[in-house]
Amino acid sequence: MEDEVPKKAIKALKARLDLVERHLEPLLASPLTESYGRLPVNQKCQFEVLLCYAINSLFFMYMKTQGHDPQNHDVMKELERVKDYINRIKKAEGKGPKPSLAVDKEAAARFIKAALANEDEDEDEEEEEEEEEEEEEEATEARKRKAEESSSDEEEVKGSSNEKLRKRQYVDPFRSA
Repeated sequence: MEDEVPKKAIKALKARLDLVERHLEPLLASPLTESYGRLPVNQKCQFEVLLCYAINSLFFMYMKTQGHDPQNHDVMKELERVKDYINRIKKAEGKGPKPSLAVDKEAAARFIKAALANEDEDEDEEEEEEEEEEEEEEATEARKRKAEESSSDEEEVKGSSNEKLRKRQYVDPFRSA
């Protein structure tokens, strides 16, 4: 009974190796440069990953048959790296996992808080702008009143009986004579 378990495991391993050999036989029948040269770019990537995975898997099985623990060997890192490349190829071809449509609630909350904070700032800015406009209007009105007062003073000076004051005229320093 004890001998039957290893015999079954050996038969299963032999069957798997035969299957791998049958799959690799067409590739290995001709030089790899011929097979590789005829392939489009995406299939070249798949071909390289296939060979890499096959070689590392066979080495993994070899280590198991020799009584070594392949879990603590570099072959496991290599197999993980090859699996990563397989996933990258699938993603590039559009066959990989699709991005989820889940909503990130924390990010949404941050966006909303920022938007509300901006609205408050905008309202404060609008109020400040309105106050500045009112101050400018008041200053403009004050200038107009001063200008009107000064022009009425000049008229009084012109109408005065004093001859010296009549001769004195308003001189604009920025105007050329």
